[in-house]
Amino acid sequence: MHGTGDRTLSPQCCENLYAAWWSKAPADTDDDACQLVLFDHDDHALSRNARVAEEQAARFIVSCSEERVEDGEAAFVAEEVVSGKDRIDLMRAGKDLRGKESVDLSNSPLDLFISRAEHYAILGRDKLDSFVREHYIFVAVQLVVLSSFFFWSLQQAYPIEAPRRTADMDIQAKAADLAVKAADATVSAPAGDQKELDPPKDTPFSAEELAKYDGKDESTPIYVAIKGRIYDVSAKRDMYGPGCGYHVFVGKDASRALGKSSLKPEDAVADWSVLNDDEKKVLDDWEKYFQKRYNIVGRVSQ
Repeated sequence: MHGTGDRTLSPQCCENLYAAWWSKAPADTDDDACQLVLFDHDDHALSRNARVAEEQAARFIVSCSEERVEDGEAAFVAEEVVSGKDRIDLMRAGKDLRGKESVDLSNSPLDLFISRAEHYAILGRDKLDSFVREHYIFVAVQLVVLSSFFFWSLQQAYPIEAPRRTADMDIQAKAADLAVKAADATVSAPAGDQKELDPPKDTPFSAEELAKYDGKDESTPIYVAIKGRIYDVSAKRDMYGPGCGYHVFVGKDASRALGKSSLKPEDAVADWSVLNDDEKKVLDDWEKYFQKRYNIVGRVSQ
């Protein structure tokens, strides 16, 4: 027995128990062996149908002892139980009533409306829970699809503008050009002290061999490679030697770092294909500058 307006325990609990009992009952079980009684809009204490519920309970108890009970006797037992003042108190003491469970016996339209609304809310919640448990894969897929659609809709409604590269890159290119010109003015030999460069050499150097010419040994020259060509910058040890500002470029092909005008070690690599057009122009300016100032002593072999 259960009230459909029960706010302590869902009516579906009794329905599930009833279905489970019959699923395991022998095939020849009497139809009256197990019955499900739902009292419409009643609460957990079955306040509105207490007498009927207690009468049915009395009949069930007596039937378990294989005794007969007359209608008058069952009605008398029900009347005694329902009219007793301790009935609701005992249910509360036993924690059978908790939370906001109501045992108000009034049948006002508002109470009936609230009870009915709560009943359907509980019923809907239980059915939704049951559906999700039985079709969890379908629900998960739908959540992924709906989430993707939601974020796509947001992107369409509030598009993110692409960064404006033109103005920023122009500023960076001009700054890089100024840096090259400043380096040119700083590193150029004084007037009258210029000397002719040696003819370019094509001696192959592996990356491991090139790394030895990093200026740490003062008896060895300092080499910097740009686009695979190796330049001897030993004359400017004060700029390319250990601890100096341009030491990050030595002993390797640092084309990418030169194109980006970067002093970060992670940028000092040979691959300059990732540079944009402005950065490639800066790299070309550096290459022209090195070709005017330093001897080409070889190339980096693959």
